[in-house]
Amino acid sequence: VAEEVGALDAEPVPDGDEPSRFRRNAYVERGLYARQLERWEEAVGRDRLRVEFSERLFSAPTEVLTEIAEFLGLRPFAWERTETRRAHNRYPYDPIDPAVAAELAAWYRPHDDRLAARLGRALPWR
Repeated sequence: VAEEVGALDAEPVPDGDEPSRFRRNAYVERGLYARQLERWEEAVGRDRLRVEFSERLFSAPTEVLTEIAEFLGLRPFAWERTETRRAHNRYPYDPIDPAVAAELAAWYRPHDDRLAARLGRALPWR
């Protein structure tokens, strides 16, 4: 992660179609959501995209899935059973070092600000 942050700071990947320099392990670069969103908007149009945060999906799945189906023009569905589904692919892991978490939060701040401005709403992780 430190190597990737250093490389991104030294020579940021320009916005656009240039592929990541970190093919296999672009952990940090993948978190540059505004850049990804801008590329999607350019490809398909802003009005054809809907962005939802996983935090909201996990806390109110029925409401969020209903809104997404409506956005897509799909017929209503009984999403209520999603409330009782259990999580898959949930594995235990060691907590992140607080110093690393603080460093990453500071590094991502301008990128998160760019995303929040583009979406016109606050980010749940900030």
